Amino acid sequence: MVCSNDNNEHACTSWRWITNVSEKAWKPTSEQLNLMIEMDAPAEIQRIKALKSELDAKRATVGRMMLRAAASKALQMPASEIKLERTKGRKPFIDDAEAAHRGLNA
Repeated sequence: MVCSNDNNEHACTSWRWITNVSEKAWKPTSEQLNLMIEMDAPAEIQRIKALKSELDAKRATVGRMMLRAAASKALQMPASEIKLERTKGRKPFIDDAEAAHRGLNA
């Protein structure tokens, strides 16, 4: 994780995380991947499970986990309380009044 404000991690204006979910870099079992997928909202679970490629499913799952982690840091609340939704255009957003007030965008 790279923070654009090194003085205070919670005051970051943006974070950049680099991940590698290639088959050589990350080899979760089907059970482990399904467990991570099942942590999301029902609509996202359905969307991810409909993906044809396991690599795409891994990317989508890790992306959602990273969104949740960033929102958790920015809002200083547990990741389990972060509710991610999608706009009509399918863009993810944080469904939280505090996030909207602070201008957070996923």
